[in-house]
Amino acid sequence: MATANKIEHNLINAVNLCSMCLEQYKSPVILPCSHSFCLTCLAAHIKSSCVNLDPPLGFPCPLCRVFIPAPGRIGQYSLDLRPKKFPENKLLSSVIEDGLLYCKPCQRDAEVIADSWCQDCSEALCHTCEKYHKKLRPTCKHVVVSVTDLCVSSKKPYQQSLDICEAHYGQLTSNEHLKPVNVIPEKINLATVTIKTESGLKIPVIGTFYGGDFLSNGKLLLADNINEKFVLCEVDCGLTVLQEKKLSGSPYDVCAIGENEVLVTLPDEKKVLRLDSDSLEIKETISLECWCYGIATSGNITVIGTRDSMVMFSGGLEERRRTKISSDLSNTDDVALDNEDNLIYSSYSKNAVRKQDKAGNVLFSYTNEKLIKPFGLDVSRNGEIFVGGHDCNNIHILSRSGELLRILGGIKNPTWVKFQNDTNRLFVMESENLKVFQFTGP
Repeated sequence: MATANKIEHNLINAVNLCSMCLEQYKSPVILPCSHSFCLTCLAAHIKSSCVNLDPPLGFPCPLCRVFIPAPGRIGQYSLDLRPKKFPENKLLSSVIEDGLLYCKPCQRDAEVIADSWCQDCSEALCHTCEKYHKKLRPTCKHVVVSVTDLCVSSKKPYQQSLDICEAHYGQLTSNEHLKPVNVIPEKINLATVTIKTESGLKIPVIGTFYGGDFLSNGKLLLADNINEKFVLCEVDCGLTVLQEKKLSGSPYDVCAIGENEVLVTLPDEKKVLRLDSDSLEIKETISLECWCYGIATSGNITVIGTRDSMVMFSGGLEERRRTKISSDLSNTDDVALDNEDNLIYSSYSKNAVRKQDKAGNVLFSYTNEKLIKPFGLDVSRNGEIFVGGHDCNNIHILSRSGELLRILGGIKNPTWVKFQNDTNRLFVMESENLKVFQFTGP
């Protein structure tokens, strides 16, 4: 046991270094992505990342680069206060003093070196206490891992389970609050809100992009139609290509579903690919008896634009679950679903946008002399609709009932639009750039 404790002691010392300053942690705090840093190191990183942003909605993790939303409501905390709003890493704090991890229950009587860590209690346990911990009814289902596994495992980052949640008035909260989460901004009026052109990101690869979606890890997956591949990108003060993968046909659209899967349509092959969102490996190829262009999901409902109509699937992409939704509009490639499962689609030959319910009742049809050849369609969490005017170089923003809220001009031949609800940013694919618009204000 002494040898094992010595090994664990050395392992703890080896991982007890902040990856930013390369010194022993001082007041370690943990981010939603499970990476930890000194409080002062994180404070300096947040300031340097957010100094030119107005408002600063978040920052990339210094280690994995995943986007970390700012704590609290937009603008609630100053840059100086933000680092202190992230929870303390209790495991690291427990070993800062002398590099040893002592059993918490035993500390009342003696100092016993711990062998394991309970992720639900955020407490260290010796071998004897661990056995009782697993037998007692209140704690028998807690996740307990050995100190050795916790130190040497790089595949599964450390997560603590209980902490004080300011949003829930001091209540203890579960592990869900320490996973990457999205901050929901206050509702804004898109008709009057201030819009800033945040950036025009040069596309590093030459291609034709009609579809794309943000994955649960914050990365952007684009469908390159002309080169028959998808392109995975990091969007962080620039556009960096992380991976390209050749496909068996020309992809049109991408739709992330849940945290683990992505759907990609192949129109000419009449197929939909189901991908793993982490590895981007193809898990399933689904053959359908229709052209597969735009795709959208909501709950267990999936809708696909088939050029001459739309098809809706309930509970799975199987022919027996398919319902055809006819329309007098042609070239209905792009589709979307709002939060009431109403279908929204555009026709680039009829220069129109239409919404109808699942029963087929038309709720509105929108046309405008300044909307020519609509390409790209998306709907916000609140039901506002974004549609690109390819031949008129603009974006039309509609209310959920179909009234025109405003038109964004100066966009060259848009082919894809995506509104990111968690940051109130609109991403637009134009000829050679990915243009980003930031919506700010009440």
